[in-house]
Amino acid sequence: MSDIKENIKNIKNNIKKIEENLKLEKNSVKLLAVSKTQSIDNIKEAYNSGQQDFGENYLQESIEKISKLKDFDVPSYQTDEAAGVDLSASIENSIKIRPWEREIIPCGISIAMPKGLEAQIRPRSGLAFKHGITILNTPGTIDSDYRGEIKVILINLSKDEFTVHPKDRIAQMVFTNAIQVKFKEVQNLDQTKRGDGGFGSTGKD
Repeated sequence: MSDIKENIKNIKNNIKKIEENLKLEKNSVKLLAVSKTQSIDNIKEAYNSGQQDFGENYLQESIEKISKLKDFDVPSYQTDEAAGVDLSASIENSIKIRPWEREIIPCGISIAMPKGLEAQIRPRSGLAFKHGITILNTPGTIDSDYRGEIKVILINLSKDEFTVHPKDRIAQMVFTNAIQVKFKEVQNLDQTKRGDGGFGSTGKD
């Protein structure tokens, strides 16, 4: 095992122990690797060892490194007219999800959006149809002021155990406008033909 891989493993084990000792939520402590002065090969080795968050001091160095690492897992649209970008599992080891159980899967990215937008986290149709894997709170909402890591709550609705492997595509992220409204308290609402009919009131067809 290389020094980089061994160091990352030891640090993550220490973080895990601290989370347990302080009774913190699992994966709530984030490891940020300082990649300044590090070579591209070292960064790639750290990435392949499970480290996916890096910090740089200087913009120009960051741009140069990003251009050389463009083949790595950055969310991207699979076709020219795709509505959603795929999110991948940012995990070091595979995670098994038993039937009717759920797991929070980190995606290894954080995003910043302009005010007035939201990101919706949606299931992938292939996982749903082939394996019965979907997202428990679909669609999940990422607010424009959220700066934490994006995580996905996967649930297994099949009869078989399902394994999530590192870098597996597990969800889609779609961006849309988010409108905030102002509420006004009134005594009565204007009447409509439908009224308060719901839950099948319009018929079976």
